[in-house]
Amino acid sequence: MNFAHIISQRFPSALRSICVLLGAILLVSGVGKLIDASAAVRFLEYLLSTMNKTLPIAPQTLMVGLSVLEIALGVAFLAGRFLKPAMFLTSVLLGAFTVTLAGAMGDNSVPICGCSGAFDFGMPLEMALVRNIVLMVMITCVWKQLPSERQVRIPFV
Repeated sequence: MNFAHIISQRFPSALRSICVLLGAILLVSGVGKLIDASAAVRFLEYLLSTMNKTLPIAPQTLMVGLSVLEIALGVAFLAGRFLKPAMFLTSVLLGAFTVTLAGAMGDNSVPICGCSGAFDFGMPLEMALVRNIVLMVMITCVWKQLPSERQVRIPFV
């Protein structure tokens, strides 16, 4: 018996609670970046300049795309629909963001990441890194307890 199975048996609302939490965080992050992505764009531009790289699209366009994706994933979690694909995509996003944040940790001149846009409130890189790791652990804990169907519906009644 694994940890996720024990949690789901002892706490039947654990999956629902995790989905609501993940959905809320993704919605806040996505909407916050749509409102004001300037800090996230500055962070991205800073990282690209340190690596002497350029993007094929404007950083602002990339932030809008990421924001829309975060909002869509947040809605999927809150609706309890398409959870496995949503968890997979969220894990990929969080993994990429976490590696990026971890790579920037040693540089004291790195500005704040702007991970949640207008709702970031100057969150330091360390806190954003810890938040991402906690969210990835939460996703990992519930992944195996979901049915293997393409579409999973969790009633929020």
